[in-house]
Amino acid sequence: MNATRTAGSSRRKRLAAAALVVAAVALALGLAEGSIRLWVLVRHDNNRDVYNLWNAVYQADPHSWYRPRPSGEFRVFGGLYRVETDSRGFRSPEPLEIKPSNGYRVAFLGGSTTFNSEAPTNDHTIALQTLKMLAESRPDLQFEVMNAAVPGYTTMESLTTLVSRILPLDPDLVVVYHGINDAVFRVLGEYRDDYRREPKPVRTRFDSRLYRWSLLYRFVNYKAIAGSASRRPPPDQLRENLSNNTPEGFERNLRSMLAVARAHGIRVVLCSFAYCPDTDLPDREEWAIVFQAVDEQNAVIRQVAQESGTLFLDVAALFPRQCDLFTSQVHRNAEGLRAHARLLTDFILDEEVLPSKQ
Repeated sequence: MNATRTAGSSRRKRLAAAALVVAAVALALGLAEGSIRLWVLVRHDNNRDVYNLWNAVYQADPHSWYRPRPSGEFRVFGGLYRVETDSRGFRSPEPLEIKPSNGYRVAFLGGSTTFNSEAPTNDHTIALQTLKMLAESRPDLQFEVMNAAVPGYTTMESLTTLVSRILPLDPDLVVVYHGINDAVFRVLGEYRDDYRREPKPVRTRFDSRLYRWSLLYRFVNYKAIAGSASRRPPPDQLRENLSNNTPEGFERNLRSMLAVARAHGIRVVLCSFAYCPDTDLPDREEWAIVFQAVDEQNAVIRQVAQESGTLFLDVAALFPRQCDLFTSQVHRNAEGLRAHARLLTDFILDEEVLPSKQ
């Protein structure tokens, strides 16, 4: 009898201790959740998507892996930047339903350095600034731009975007500015000759509900992804990857874009890729390997343009090599974006790309 009582008492103590642990964990999680929500309210103007940029801004795409959500207005990076998209997910105004007789459409293809993640509004992007400059120089033409660039895109995603979403809009000119994403793809060892990428993970029903409700859960996911992205192979492995992963696929994608454009009577401007040559970075050895890949690709761009008779703008050589025009090694600040747009506009005007005045 005493043994039974002792066993029952011991079991109740264990259950009580377990209940205390559960309550303590629940209280700690509740405090953490409250702290995160208060931080987002004060620091990020209650933008609950601050740790959920992927789901907030992008959606899956059957042709190009993913793309920005259509007809949206997104505030990112603590509300400092506003991204607006048209019905196709382009970071530019909606094209006219019927192209005017004097209309001239320019499409932009690239990654974040063409999408211009660093631009606080659409009007600050290279695409929209080029539109304004061209319109001032040629008021007889009705210009429209389609900024179909997407952060993270390589030449493969831009090729499929050209075929699936740009061609139906009847563009007159396509500007291609690619470099860093293909280079990183080659150097980090994820490269495949066919540019195949792993699909974005699909969330379970429970995971999705928790993701929607809990900012703490979003924050933990955000930090886990950021931590994973920051873990790179050692420099020797990066050099080996670069040696093994030649720019052959990059060249193939460029030539395919040109073939598609030529078949539809569209002119193309191929641009070399500019970057900040800052050597005082803590990870400068890794960046040097990535920039070696960019330089290889710039040589490919120049060669492809020469062999095909394609318009070539050597941004890498002509853009000022001043790091105070950059916000990172590859993204430009407001002055840098304006300088890039001026460079492109002058090239289009000087090369007599536009139809002659009537």
